[in-house]
Amino acid sequence: MKKKIIVALLACTMISLTACGDTKENTTENKTEESTVSEETPETTTAASVDDSFYTTDVDFSTDTEPEVANPVIETDAIAIGEYKGIEIEKVEVAAVTDEEVQAEFDAYMASFSEEVEVTDRDTLENGDIADINYVGKINGEEFEGGSAEGYKLELGSGTFIEGFEEGLVGAKKGETKSLALTFPEDFGNTEYAGKDVVFDVTVNGIYQTKEPEVTDEFVKEKTEFESIEAYKADIRSSMEESNNNAAIGEKRNNIWSAVLANCAVKKYDEEEVKKYILEYKTYVDSMVTSSYGMTFDAYLEESGLSVDDFKETAVTNAKAAAKEQLILDSIAEKEGITVSDEEYQKYLADYMEGMGVASEEDLWTQFESQGYVKEDVIKSMKDTIAANKVMEFMEANVVEK
Repeated sequence: MKKKIIVALLACTMISLTACGDTKENTTENKTEESTVSEETPETTTAASVDDSFYTTDVDFSTDTEPEVANPVIETDAIAIGEYKGIEIEKVEVAAVTDEEVQAEFDAYMASFSEEVEVTDRDTLENGDIADINYVGKINGEEFEGGSAEGYKLELGSGTFIEGFEEGLVGAKKGETKSLALTFPEDFGNTEYAGKDVVFDVTVNGIYQTKEPEVTDEFVKEKTEFESIEAYKADIRSSMEESNNNAAIGEKRNNIWSAVLANCAVKKYDEEEVKKYILEYKTYVDSMVTSSYGMTFDAYLEESGLSVDDFKETAVTNAKAAAKEQLILDSIAEKEGITVSDEEYQKYLADYMEGMGVASEEDLWTQFESQGYVKEDVIKSMKDTIAANKVMEFMEANVVEK
């Protein structure tokens, strides 16, 4: 989170309406897209570089698909809004936190302190062991790319490798080399090898097992900020309860918003506003793929199998939805006299900076601007987010839960 400063609120359709390296391993996997060899990129109709103006020309601003609003309580030249107070929704219950859930969370974290230890009292592999192996794969007597590795740690029985590989090592001895005659599955991730016969020569270097720690109050105190097992579990329960409560609030607000949205109709789009949303969406995606994957925007489209027309269609759809929702929020806020004070903005900004790990406003704006955002647009979006939450709180206070 702290290494990226990206305002999702600038690009997302909803504006905060709910509660406030290369991993290709040299393995013989058949259950993920990662395989023993690099997979070919599928043919796509994609991406030549285009000017940003392409995304804002020939946009359909028609409102033909908008619903009819029989008795609008707010109506302007741009929007018609039906009743938004006294909406009936199903009551959302907060999910209870069980002892089993707390224990599972506790156990999962304690398991992260497990260690691999070498087995010294036997020299034969058993199911469940971690085998340290070297292997060489050959198809028609020829080694193939990605089919060999040294010092690979494989848990037997994990289903990581193709069928027959792990099973074939059960009973093998340390220092032994076994030849495994296998067949790649027909649905193997890389079609070049799917269905082909393969021979793996596998040498067992060592046998290991996972040793879980002895969990005591002293161990918990050493590895966490808590004084005991019970104190840590109490914190886990509290965090889970908070998470469940936030999830219930989010579901409730989504239900309210869905009901409001279904009874509102755009009469006329602000075309410049929609175009701004389109370019903000593109900037957001461009920034995300660059910071997260080190890809250019064109490379992202090619990898995704998208043409520029496909992306434009998505961007326009999202932009029109965002424009509609902002129209609704602004109209209700004006009708109900809901405003954003400077104190509310400053608190939001401070919380945002703390969450992002940014030391100063100067650093924040520098990072935004380096990613193509305009400071004034970001500030407006932040204030819109605050106002949106206040509008949601208002509607929430006036909802009828069945």
